[in-house]
Amino acid sequence: MSEIEIPEVENGDTFGKWIGVATAILGLCVVASTIIGHKAHDASMKHQLAASDKWSEFQAKKIRAYESGITTSVLESTAPLLEASGTLLTAAGATHDKQAADLFAKAAEKKQQAAEFTAKKTGYEADAKAAMAEAKEYEHHSHIEHAKGDRLDMAEGMFELAVILCSLYFLSKKKLLPVMGFAAAAFAAVMFGWAFFGPALTSADAKEEVEAPPTHAQVAPSGEAPPAH
Repeated sequence: MSEIEIPEVENGDTFGKWIGVATAILGLCVVASTIIGHKAHDASMKHQLAASDKWSEFQAKKIRAYESGITTSVLESTAPLLEASGTLLTAAGATHDKQAADLFAKAAEKKQQAAEFTAKKTGYEADAKAAMAEAKEYEHHSHIEHAKGDRLDMAEGMFELAVILCSLYFLSKKKLLPVMGFAAAAFAAVMFGWAFFGPALTSADAKEEVEAPPTHAQVAPSGEAPPAH
């Protein structure tokens, strides 16, 4: 951003002196809009990075839950087969009682392992749900900060235009120029205030937040995708 100089005014030009003061104030507004706008964009990026980390965590938890579910299915399918084999050996005679008992013991062990993996799957799914909620929260704040930064960028541009128009008065002595500058400054002030007190998201931002499809990294291995963020 170039430095803003206040041109010298002729003696007796009271209007010009007021324009010079106004130009200095508008220059400070440019600086404020620039600094705050940059901070808003930085905050938006930080929230987006945090959301990406949470989506990665969501993906990892979904993969573990999926693998635990597969393991549970295998164990639950194996246990009845072992029990059936043990029952057949028991029916075959007393000579096979030891082998049958081993099979029944293995079947009980498989059932216990299946219960453990079921509990793990439930825990992983709960962790995945929590990670998804945090990721969406981070993305929501990222959209808010991004919208805020865009409005401050617009305010900065209009404040700069106002400074230029007011400065041209000292070359042309046309009062229409500072009037136009003040109109631009008024618009910039509205955008500046809107960045802090206006709606958090524009309709376009809100639509993007609701309807944006999940990325490849956000698709669960079971084919389930997290809700659009």
